[in-house]
Amino acid sequence: MEQRDAYWNQVYEFHSFIYYYESIRRRSLFWNQFFKISLAVLTAGSVASWQIWEKLATLWTIIACVSQVAIIVYEFLPFKSRLRDIKTLDTLLWSIALGADNHLFDVERGDLSDGQINDLITEYRKLWKMAEDKFFKDDCVPDNEKLKEDAKEKARIYMQRFVKEDH
Repeated sequence: MEQRDAYWNQVYEFHSFIYYYESIRRRSLFWNQFFKISLAVLTAGSVASWQIWEKLATLWTIIACVSQVAIIVYEFLPFKSRLRDIKTLDTLLWSIALGADNHLFDVERGDLSDGQINDLITEYRKLWKMAEDKFFKDDCVPDNEKLKEDAKEKARIYMQRFVKEDH
């Protein structure tokens, strides 16, 4: 593979990951809201059933126990931190990807040698890896093939719309 193609593929991959992380963030947002609403309903249910606890003491006990366990479990779920981390990471990764985009013109025009192109690829990969490592210390990104395929399609459209080169 020619270095120009390798560079273009790297830029495409950067954009694919950005769109993938955005999909993961949206999914995490959904689950975070789902759990918050569920906890609110459980807590309200335990308070409501407390009013009639004499008649339904077992129901009140079950709802109260479930809501307490759910609150504890919720604290260990990765949604809250993932939402914060991916949003901050998104800004940093877009900065890296746009920097790589900016060099595409020089690469495609042939202004850079294969060695210079290789150095650019290596430098951008290093920046990307440092960014991911900073935000994914205590968490890993879930693997979802459907979201990855959707992200690749969005990246393809981005590349067609803004880069205009077809590789």
